[in-house]
Amino acid sequence: MRFMTSSLNEIAGRKLRKFPIPRNDNAGRRRETRRNDSVAAFATGRRKRSVGGLGFDLGVLDQDRKVVSGPQIDVGLHRATDHHGGARENGCLGGDHQIAAALRAGAVREMDPGLAHDVGGDLHHPSANLDCLALVLRRVAEEFGNGRVGLGHRAGLGRFDLAGQLGRSGDSGVGIMGQRLAALGAEAADEVDLVELALEGGRFEVDHFQAGPALEGISDNDLSLGSSKPDSSLVGCVEQHVGIAAGVHRFDDGALALGQGGERKQQQGAGSADDPGLLGHDGVLGKRDAARGGTARVRRENHTLDPDRRPPVALCWAPAARPRTRRPLTMRRISLVVLVLLLFGFAASLAAPSHLMRHADVHGERIVFTYEGDLWLVPTEGGAARRITRHPGVESYASFSPDGRQLAFTASYDGGVDVYVMPAEGGEPRRLTWHPADDRVIGWTPDGDEVLFRSRREYPFRGEQVYAVSIAGGLPRKLPVDRAGLASISPDGRSIAYNRISREDRTWKRHQGGTAQEIWVGSLAERKYRPITDWEGTDNYPMWHDRFIYFTSDRRHGTLNIFRYDTENRVTEAVTDYADYDVKYPALGPAKIVFQYAESLHLLDLDSGQVRAVPVEMPSDRTPVRHFWTDASKRTGGYGLSPDGSKLLLDTRGEIVSVPVEEGEASFLAAASRSREKNPLWSPDGKYVAFVSDRSGEEQIYLVPAEGGEARQLTRRGEGFLLPAVWSPDSRYLLYSDKQMRLNLLEVTSGELRVIDQGDYDDAWERWGIQDYVFSPDSRTIAYSKMEGTLNESIFLYSIDEGKIHRLTGADTPDWSPTFDPSGRYLYFLSQRTFHPIMGRVDQNHVFLDMTRPYLVVLESGRPTPFAPAASGEETKEEDDEGQVGSPPVKIDYQGLERRIVAVEGIEAGNYFRLEALDDGLLFVSRPKPIFLKYQNITDANRDGLDLLHYDLEEKTVETVASGVFNYHLSADRRKLVYQSAGGFTVIDAGKKPGGDAVEVDLESVRFQVDRRAEFEQIFDEAWRVQRDWFFDPGLHGVDWEAIGRKYRRFVSDCGNRADLNYLIGEMIGELNIGHTYIFGGETGPQPERIPVGLLGVDWQRPAG
Repeated sequence: MRFMTSSLNEIAGRKLRKFPIPRNDNAGRRRETRRNDSVAAFATGRRKRSVGGLGFDLGVLDQDRKVVSGPQIDVGLHRATDHHGGARENGCLGGDHQIAAALRAGAVREMDPGLAHDVGGDLHHPSANLDCLALVLRRVAEEFGNGRVGLGHRAGLGRFDLAGQLGRSGDSGVGIMGQRLAALGAEAADEVDLVELALEGGRFEVDHFQAGPALEGISDNDLSLGSSKPDSSLVGCVEQHVGIAAGVHRFDDGALALGQGGERKQQQGAGSADDPGLLGHDGVLGKRDAARGGTARVRRENHTLDPDRRPPVALCWAPAARPRTRRPLTMRRISLVVLVLLLFGFAASLAAPSHLMRHADVHGERIVFTYEGDLWLVPTEGGAARRITRHPGVESYASFSPDGRQLAFTASYDGGVDVYVMPAEGGEPRRLTWHPADDRVIGWTPDGDEVLFRSRREYPFRGEQVYAVSIAGGLPRKLPVDRAGLASISPDGRSIAYNRISREDRTWKRHQGGTAQEIWVGSLAERKYRPITDWEGTDNYPMWHDRFIYFTSDRRHGTLNIFRYDTENRVTEAVTDYADYDVKYPALGPAKIVFQYAESLHLLDLDSGQVRAVPVEMPSDRTPVRHFWTDASKRTGGYGLSPDGSKLLLDTRGEIVSVPVEEGEASFLAAASRSREKNPLWSPDGKYVAFVSDRSGEEQIYLVPAEGGEARQLTRRGEGFLLPAVWSPDSRYLLYSDKQMRLNLLEVTSGELRVIDQGDYDDAWERWGIQDYVFSPDSRTIAYSKMEGTLNESIFLYSIDEGKIHRLTGADTPDWSPTFDPSGRYLYFLSQRTFHPIMGRVDQNHVFLDMTRPYLVVLESGRPTPFAPAASGEETKEEDDEGQVGSPPVKIDYQGLERRIVAVEGIEAGNYFRLEALDDGLLFVSRPKPIFLKYQNITDANRDGLDLLHYDLEEKTVETVASGVFNYHLSADRRKLVYQSAGGFTVIDAGKKPGGDAVEVDLESVRFQVDRRAEFEQIFDEAWRVQRDWFFDPGLHGVDWEAIGRKYRRFVSDCGNRADLNYLIGEMIGELNIGHTYIFGGETGPQPERIPVGLLGVDWQRPAG
């Protein structure tokens, strides 16, 4: 739902447009709306119908009804509260304090439409809308004090204030738009008359908003609006109340009631503390009330509108004539008109149409589509849909037979993705294909005897081909087309229109190149085909109707629209003209085309050319998006041990949990489905846990007491992803890198942030900037690796005391994974300095494998390496060092540092990563087989099995500690080690093979609840940030990424499962106009077991005759 707002500059001084009042010649009956009208007709009946969304806009008119100040506050009820109606922490523009900030920014001048998009409630839940509106208005009153609300300011007009407390609980007699207006000019405050909006000559004047059909079947004189005070002298458009929490309801005698629970109320009543209504009172919108003499007028513009922009309705009350006392004005009289816009109209039963109903088809008065992985039927007029399949897998690509009696569709009932048919109203499916390749239905032959499907069962050119299978059963036949995906047979069955390339499911929006789709046509008998489109972009989904071939193309606006090609005169013309969203998944019926636009269903009448939206109610239990319970063993991320190794700390599904290694209760230190907490790290002193969270909208570092409590935000930088942090041994500092390739040193107590170094290079694959960084044992020196212009990492040392950087290694070889030994005498690191090339026998090229070895540098000049024979006095020196309390100071002589580098003895060159130093040696992991890249960064996300190796410094030998290891971490005292494998998390003594001391941590008993809808919102927002921060072009191909995020974020609440969310994210990413950028994975629902099917190695063909 988007606002139809214009800027003040566009409408200031412009006359209001006048729209004719529609006559109601068909009261109580639905009327076919004009093309692109999108609000459902409002029929009579006993069934209650609720307002789906509200908004209000304030404008100023002069006596000639010219706009002199336009809208000043633009508050719309979009998506800001949860679906239960309660304002959450970030509801209503992020909470109460952010509402205040928004009002300060925009209440006395034009509000940004983007900001207006965020203020308010969820259009799908009317109670949330009204709760949020109440919160906004109450916050307005509090923000500007004394119940006075600034409405706007323009030079020469003074400031207009709205008096009244605006609905604090228990207040009576206070309307939403107040009781009186004061114009504060240069001299004094004077009362200003509110004059009703004149209704003359059957015409209704509105400002820049376009009105539209929402209340069908209601005559001009059967609505009235009560006032909260019998003696109120001021009135306005729905001046008093815009909906009590239950919404607006229609009764069978044509009356509308505005009140709690939708009860029929004929009297105006004041609210109370127990039942305050929306703003401290109840309202009445009923039949004409003779006592009050007011009439609510309903006006709409008879105009072709964008179907996704819901036409609003203005309800204005013209009071009965009675004397008024007017005070002299010190400035020109003005008229303030408050237009209350019912932005979503009166949608049927549910608060709003559902979206993301895909792969639809139409026949007669029925539409079939896929939602939540099942097939549904809905009338073409809209209304409640009916589920007709319930298989755990996905049923899709449904297509009505030409006579409308049967449905063909693709499903996986029996272990393969095959073609099935069943009665059109639902029933038992019957399988038609049995090949192990996926078979996707694309339609029927015109006679209805065969189902058309596409498949890669022969896989020519890695493409699809079109087949037909009889509904009576038997072997499919391949159509005589070399390569085809989407296809449509001509009505006479002799010709075919098709796409040779299948790319419609890839999110390559505005793609122009070798894989751009074109429409081809030709005779099936002659087998001669030619392209009928020459647009360099996308032309797909051919649909043959009479002499026309309808198809979608992005040749106009860069968005997919429906065009048609006349096969007689070979002329192509546009049928739809959408500039914002694509026309998706069109399907041809006998006289209509159903398609998805703005993620909702629309119908194109082929005779009249009119398009209308299909409002669909989804009576689903929404099981795939309900809260559910899971355990901590699934979806794990970063992890580590407490300083003494007694507890495992990890992030699991975005929550931070501390789990005793052996016995005790687990505790959640940070848990919120709407945000993602990750990369937890225990401070060496055991007091705190640091972690990364996006709860603020961007990734920041937080600190929480280790025993639980309130988290404190440590960083407040702008946008960007953060790499895992490391603690200094004295628990004073946190060291981390970020997407901007900065290495940052954060002092935890003061919050002082120091940028140590800046990276400038990455290899565009897996290594970039600064990723390896560690503290020395005395917390005074930092060692890190940074990629340089040669695309090799070099090791650097940073002195915290000096604030200086010292180079250790050159840029000629990759050097990474630095680690100090616990005594502070040596710095170990990995380097690729061993060259033993192997000659390939086929292409005579050299292959370089097993290039990596551990190396060390002696930090203090004059100290021998650990491999040199003990010199006289050395043992005494070591004993003196060991006698000191705490970590001894690390002595580094930077002069000649690189010349003191030696290879670690006893370790052959191999494929090594993740080096850690212990008192008695080294730990590292080895990849047992060669990999494609020169190396790979091993993180907690790794799921490849590695060998964990221990090097004994004294014996100079290497032994395998464990195999199948994903990654590992040491406790702060370096005595315990935890590693993750396919079997879970195992804690052992560091440097020893697992024995009786090994403990497998029980995570399955640690259970917690997940709010999947909130999680979907977080996933969407993170996916949006991933592209913003990691897209190769910092300019994002010129795309307004903020606007794109808003464009698709509004549909997240409609996702019926994770597959819908993936689709939505893919559509958003596609706006970047780039290929090979996809989204995969996630819990897309239960998948049926795939049953393998054997093939004979021969293709059978029945000879003619």
